[in-house]
Amino acid sequence: MVAAGGESAAIADVTGDGTLDVLVANETCPGADCTNGSVGVLLNDTSVVRIRIDIDPGKLHNRVNAHSNELIAVALLATDLFDPLTVDRSTVRFGPAGAQADNSRDQDVDRDGRLDIVFYFKGRQAGVTCGDASAALVGATFGGEKFEGTDSVEVLGCSVATTAVALGALSCELGGATGRCCPG
Repeated sequence: MVAAGGESAAIADVTGDGTLDVLVANETCPGADCTNGSVGVLLNDTSVVRIRIDIDPGKLHNRVNAHSNELIAVALLATDLFDPLTVDRSTVRFGPAGAQADNSRDQDVDRDGRLDIVFYFKGRQAGVTCGDASAALVGATFGGEKFEGTDSVEVLGCSVATTAVALGALSCELGGATGRCCPG
């Protein structure tokens, strides 16, 4: 089956990584003599496993103070497909600056009967700054399987002016107001 607008589809290992990727050819002009078009490629990236994390577990808002060394708790959650107890804890990093955990503990955070791991990171070392909307936890298992998970954050310790500039930039990125705050 080919999506609307697609002329044909193929499956091939485009990147040479041993996994199959999907290619879709799209015609941009009608008629038999058309030579214009594009090819869409959906890569089957299995090099990084997507995992579930919970920043500030058990709380509705994931608050992080950008200017504090207060510890940030980040839970690496167990799923049917991922067991946190297979994680090499020395590889785990958090935030834009890739902070190493101060410590960790095993705990069933989400009460699903499976052990999760809660890591604790110093706030400043994580590198979360005013304007950030999410932060990531990365690492690898003892078997070498890389993983990554992200969760939303509410950054505290930002001045009103800094927050306004960050929100204005976000508005511009999302196609917001033009002329007043955005170029052109």
